Amino acid sequence: MTIDVSDLIRAFEPILYFADGERFFPSDCKRYLERCALWNAVDPFDQNSSWRKSGPGSFPAPIIQYRQVSGRPDEAGIFLGTLQGGSFPFLYSGGPDDGFLELTGWTDGPAVSVKSQNHFANLDQLEKLYNSASAIDGDSLLNGSRFWYHAEVFDVSRLRLLMMGSGAPANFREFFPTLLEPELGEPLLLCYYLFFPGHDEGLVDCADVADSDKFGSFAGEWACIALLLRNQSTDTPIGGGPAPQKWIPVTIGLTSRNVGDIGFLGGERRLGMRVFDFDLKVQTVPQNRGPAKQQGIHTRLFVAKGTHGLYLKESFLGEAVPFFAPDDAAGQFCGATELLGKSLDDLQSESDANARPWVADPAVVWAKAIVNLLWAGIEWIAGGGGGFDSPGTRTPDQLDHPPQRDAPGYFGMIIHPAGVDPPNGATTKKSAWQFSLTDEARLETKIDGRRYSMLVDRVSADDLVRQVWWPGIQGFSGYSGRWGPRVARDPKARRAGMKFPEFWDMFMTAFVKSKGK
Repeated sequence: MTIDVSDLIRAFEPILYFADGERFFPSDCKRYLERCALWNAVDPFDQNSSWRKSGPGSFPAPIIQYRQVSGRPDEAGIFLGTLQGGSFPFLYSGGPDDGFLELTGWTDGPAVSVKSQNHFANLDQLEKLYNSASAIDGDSLLNGSRFWYHAEVFDVSRLRLLMMGSGAPANFREFFPTLLEPELGEPLLLCYYLFFPGHDEGLVDCADVADSDKFGSFAGEWACIALLLRNQSTDTPIGGGPAPQKWIPVTIGLTSRNVGDIGFLGGERRLGMRVFDFDLKVQTVPQNRGPAKQQGIHTRLFVAKGTHGLYLKESFLGEAVPFFAPDDAAGQFCGATELLGKSLDDLQSESDANARPWVADPAVVWAKAIVNLLWAGIEWIAGGGGGFDSPGTRTPDQLDHPPQRDAPGYFGMIIHPAGVDPPNGATTKKSAWQFSLTDEARLETKIDGRRYSMLVDRVSADDLVRQVWWPGIQGFSGYSGRWGPRVARDPKARRAGMKFPEFWDMFMTAFVKSKGK
């Protein structure tokens, strides 16, 4: 069955509600890529002296300089695809060397040397590049790349290949026939990928800790909205011909940050995904998109400030974020919980009316003080200089913060499909998803001879169509590095740029689990 992929993607574009004061919005990752420098990290333990080429005698420096990275072989710069299997195989193999993109350097400057610290990504400068209209502070290419998504479609043939392959989990293979039950309709997975240039995540009530406002902040973040659709086409148009397709959403998957142990199971779990049945709990806005077009069904979603977790409802008080990983007990509550022997559930049940994730228990205060003093002395003796990841560390706030309206109907920025008036849109800060494209059929636009597409293609045999900046899939190679700079003294990867997750796998894992498989 032929699917009009571009029409389908436009039909299910989400409506996103942001909090007032949000700094970063979904943007085109290719324009970001082209502005960045590309680095290599030889040392997996974030020693900045290892951010260099692998050869002996090399010194810290990008392997591709700023504005020289190219995503296509017919565009200026060094094409990522030419590095495949060559001098920099880390781009594709995910080996011991680890590539990362860097645009605005670190808070102590752009240099990497024996004198530099490189502890935090420079998000303030990143914000200026994207949001400032000034020719001095801003970047018009990046500013124009905002309010953009990337979308990938997994039809039934792709799902069969991915879920039934020899390397697929047993529960995927067991569950896949269920997806094909005729009465349910043909399945299709539609993933909207949201690239946020920056992620803001500090600590609550920890102002006494230097740089606590940047505890979990980093550049280069990904989020995803995944829709499982089924084809319910039944009508045949007068005069014969193929019936118009009618796709119905049945399940939605939404990502949010992981507040547990990021490094469990030997890898990074920066995000988790929850799945929900697409029923009356999901707020949608219908849209008649014209004859022969898929009926528009646009989901209203609410985006947590700074961390960009996605939610089905707004919140005035914030809501507790579930753990997608084991509780990182050593880092909880300023290091005091292990001494007290209390679980997260115990402490949550004792929390105050504001849903703070700890309590003003005198025992907690004294234990916290004793632990911090002891470790401060040990670190002073050892010359370690402290740092977030000592046993006396604070933990990220266990509450995420979907938009909180200051007045009925008021939000910050609202991003919506063209032609749709978003409900509760009293704010003047509105923008449609980019619609003025030079090639709407391919969801593509051209700027200064370069192509930028909202449609993800990782499997075309044509090098001019396949986009090598995505991770490899189905036997094809792709970029496997980070989308923001690494930072020194970050063993839990809280402040390093994200790698792009396989969101289809994340969705199916949660979906299959929700069905008891």
